[in-house]
Amino acid sequence: MKNTRIVTEHLERLGLFPVAGAESEEDGLIISMEKNVLHILGAPHDLIELADYFVSLALSGKNIGQHWHIDQPYIINESSEVSEIVVCRNKEMAT
Repeated sequence: MKNTRIVTEHLERLGLFPVAGAESEEDGLIISMEKNVLHILGAPHDLIELADYFVSLALSGKNIGQHWHIDQPYIINESSEVSEIVVCRNKEMAT
């Protein structure tokens, strides 16, 4: 499955895509759990990239069970409590 970058490209066309900040140790999503609450902390461009992955998976076809592994170090910061997220499709798209 390919990341379509639909959200990113749309925001770039509108001139609304945020400019990435200076490279820092905190680049990437920081994910933690506290009292059964999942916390996802990220810079605007990291959150938009995550949205691109979700949209790409949602539009990827009719394969129930298709999934993506979102992991370190590409999008999840190494200091994160969670090193990997697996996102799965559980329904077919309506045609």
